[in-house]
Amino acid sequence: MTLEVLREIRETEEKAENIIEKARIEAQNIIDDARQEADELFRKEQDEAQKSGERRRKEIIEDAKKEAEGIKQDAERRIQEIAIIPEKKINEAVTAIVSRVRKDANT
Repeated sequence: MTLEVLREIRETEEKAENIIEKARIEAQNIIDDARQEADELFRKEQDEAQKSGERRRKEIIEDAKKEAEGIKQDAERRIQEIAIIPEKKINEAVTAIVSRVRKDANT
């Protein structure tokens, strides 16, 4: 009977060791799966952040182009306005000279 009890104890110990080993393997599998999922999630988030950054960069470039175009148009308008001033001054000068010449010619 003692031998039988010892055998049962040994079998129970072996079963316990098997259960512990299976639990250890299962725990490692869970950890590996969690790491894999975390890595995948990180990659997805990183890709999304990169795409979001790229979209934002494009928006900023578009806004800058629009602003630059507005500045360019404003500058062209001002150049045209400034170009008119010398023409007016030349016309006024010619009119003044012609008037002066006529006045001097009449005297």
